[in-house]
Amino acid sequence: MVKKQNSSQSNLAVKSIKKQHTPKTSVSLIEEIDSFFESKLTIIFGILFAITLFVSSQLYDPRISLSGDDSTYIMGAYNFITHFDYPSYQGAFYPIVLSLVVRFFGIALFPLKLLSLISIMGFFTITFLSLRKRIPATLTFIVLLLISVNSHILYYASQTYSEAFYMLMLSLLVFVFAKNFFDKENITKVELKKDLKRHALLAVTLLLLSLTRSIGFSAIIAVCGYFLFCKQWKNLLLSFVFFSCFILCFQLFKIIVWGDGSLQFAGQSSGLLNKDFYNPQNGKEDIFGLFIRFLGNSKMYLSSHFYTISGFFKSEPPTEPSSFLAILVYGLTILGLFFTFRKNRLIFFIALIAGVSLMTTFTIIQVFWNQGRLIIPFVSMLWLIIFSSIYYVGKIKNLRFFLFLLPLLLIVSLLGMLKETQLQIARTSKLKNEFSGLTPDWVNYLQASRWAGSNLPKDAIVACRKGSMSSIFAKGKPFWTVTSVPTSDFNFFIDKWEKQNKTYEAFPLAKLSGVSLSQDFVASFRCNYVARAAINNEFYFITNVPQQEKQAFYQELSKYDIKVITSPNELKKIAEETKAPPTLYIADSLLDLWKKANITYVLSANIRVNPNVKDGNTISTIERYMGYINDKYPDIFGLVNQTGQIENEPATIYKIDWSKYNLKK
Repeated sequence: MVKKQNSSQSNLAVKSIKKQHTPKTSVSLIEEIDSFFESKLTIIFGILFAITLFVSSQLYDPRISLSGDDSTYIMGAYNFITHFDYPSYQGAFYPIVLSLVVRFFGIALFPLKLLSLISIMGFFTITFLSLRKRIPATLTFIVLLLISVNSHILYYASQTYSEAFYMLMLSLLVFVFAKNFFDKENITKVELKKDLKRHALLAVTLLLLSLTRSIGFSAIIAVCGYFLFCKQWKNLLLSFVFFSCFILCFQLFKIIVWGDGSLQFAGQSSGLLNKDFYNPQNGKEDIFGLFIRFLGNSKMYLSSHFYTISGFFKSEPPTEPSSFLAILVYGLTILGLFFTFRKNRLIFFIALIAGVSLMTTFTIIQVFWNQGRLIIPFVSMLWLIIFSSIYYVGKIKNLRFFLFLLPLLLIVSLLGMLKETQLQIARTSKLKNEFSGLTPDWVNYLQASRWAGSNLPKDAIVACRKGSMSSIFAKGKPFWTVTSVPTSDFNFFIDKWEKQNKTYEAFPLAKLSGVSLSQDFVASFRCNYVARAAINNEFYFITNVPQQEKQAFYQELSKYDIKVITSPNELKKIAEETKAPPTLYIADSLLDLWKKANITYVLSANIRVNPNVKDGNTISTIERYMGYINDKYPDIFGLVNQTGQIENEPATIYKIDWSKYNLKK
């Protein structure tokens, strides 16, 4: 018994000695930092949530954006809730959600903007829930910290653009994917019923994302790409089949309820594939052109815009795009994709979403748009993948010095963001109402819109440049947006001239400037005017004067050394010698469009081309439209009201006297 006890004590002693001499597992600095953030992450989230809410409130902007896109969402919501019109041009889901606000509060900017604040805070919260315990806590902390003080992102907390809501939907997609396809209990083989349920949930989320913005359709490519890379063939098949079934069911529902079977992006894609979005007569872009567009947008958005949003550059003056900086972003992203595929596939999935979405965006949008908001929903994803690439490279034994880039980049970025946010808060603190800080051209335009809503007949439809904005200030009154002056086919007209043996004549407009013409000539011109042709920045009037009046008509022009072109081939030859394609404006065609739309009034304004400079250069779409009509019908527009003084960029409302047009017809 004693021997057995001594033996037991001896074994304990040996174990004690071994325990004392067992070397401790070394823990790297980054692992200790991860452990610290992991233990405090919930508290950190609470603090950063409060900071995000505070900064968002300080950046509150009571105005409507001057671009008009956000106004279109509001009017889409208004028309949906009042007339049950499907918001087809832009993403439908956001206006449908907005319509609930309109239902209870009407077209009131504060409640509508409050939905964007809720969306931003929801995006912040769901991002935290998606990343917590699934990626290194240090990376989660970095992303949440940068979001919480970034004025470029939080600006959308008080705007009615779709950016805030789209970020919410993106975060929801990541959360659904992480919960159902990333967590360990869900990546192993599961029962069929549960498998179908999670794919149905994923498909619904993808559908709602796609209905929020057309670029959301690219997310299905990211999802399928993830399953393809991970060789999850069953998930690849089911995800594609479920999404296809849901989108087909939705299209069928649209046909039954609204009689509309068109795809959401059909109307937009037609214009996006044009060489010039606003001038479809210039033709469609070819593959090489789309590639050049992709390169130009990559350079602009991934250098100038991304680095400015990230705090490395000032917003003003704008930073010139840099190919090197764009290539650096691409390089770090590709490096991050390589490492996260091996180390953390949730980050890999997020990188796929951002990568596919941005590459699609850069390919389809026109370079001249140059709007930083187009990449805002994906900026936090880019931050995650870039910091992840540095994080995982730094964990390689011989490359740990790379980890010093994490705090260095974070501090530089954070300081830049804080400075920019402080500046933006100081600016927004001066905004007291919807007209604060606006230049006279916009104040007059918006006040004229409000006047139209209060004083014009209820059923009156007004043609203007920014219809959705005008409707908001007119409390829902219908306005007709004119984004461009429609043109007729010049070559078709020339062919018609040749084949029908018409006796048209064309002569340059410039030489008539300042000339005192006889009343008989003017009367003959008005009665026989056909169109105005623009050839190489020079205008030509085209008329069809009766044979008995031609001699007197030509003699009047010859007094001023104006050559009359009577041959279609001669005019065609002039057009062929120019680089830009000729355009043709037919007054009757322009008026017919407005007649069919039941337009009875026109709102003309002096909106500046350069909003910061009052130099007389204005957006003249409406004025040119009216000018081409005035060539033939000089008395058809009657002055009704003018807002603002002549010398201070007024806005003017005209009534269309359709009897003048009918008499001419």
